[in-house]
Amino acid sequence: MNRSKAFTLIEVLVAVSILGAGVALVMGLFAGGLNLASTSREYVGASLLAQELMVERLAAYELAEGEEDGEEGEYEWGVTIERYYRDDDSVENEENAPLLLYEVAVNVTWPGRLGEKTYELVTLRSVERREEGVTPGGTTLPGGEAGGGREPLVMPTSEPRPSR
Repeated sequence: MNRSKAFTLIEVLVAVSILGAGVALVMGLFAGGLNLASTSREYVGASLLAQELMVERLAAYELAEGEEDGEEGEYEWGVTIERYYRDDDSVENEENAPLLLYEVAVNVTWPGRLGEKTYELVTLRSVERREEGVTPGGTTLPGGEAGGGREPLVMPTSEPRPSR
C-alpha cells in the first residue's frame, strides 16, 4: 500500500473549522474591548464634568440653596444645594450652631446603549454662620452682603514674600 504524505480532505476541513472558530473568538473579544473602551470614555467624561461642577460650587465664596441644570455635549447635568440636617430632631439645635452644613449634589446623565446612565457626586460643605454684612474679621463686605463662605486662607499684602 502506497500512502502519500499529504493531508486528507477531512484533516483540512477540521483545521479550517478550528481556525475559523479561533478567528471568530478573537473578533468577539476585540468588539467587546471596543465596547468597554467606549463605555469607559463616557464614564470618564461624566466624572470629569461632575468634578468640575462640584469644584466650581465648593470654591464659591457664597453658597446659596437652589437648583440649576444644563447641558454640555451629550451630557445633561443638575446641581442641587440645600441645607443639611442630621435628622429632624436636631433642626432646632443646629439653628444656633456656629457652622451651617450644606449638601452639594451633582448629577450627570447621558444616553447609553441600554438606557440612560447616571453619575452622581454628593458632598457636605460647612459654612460659618455670619451676621448680615459683616465677616468674622469685622470688615463689611461690598454692598453690605454677608459672605456665607470660607474666609480666605491668605490675605493679600503689599509686602514682598519672605525668602526661604
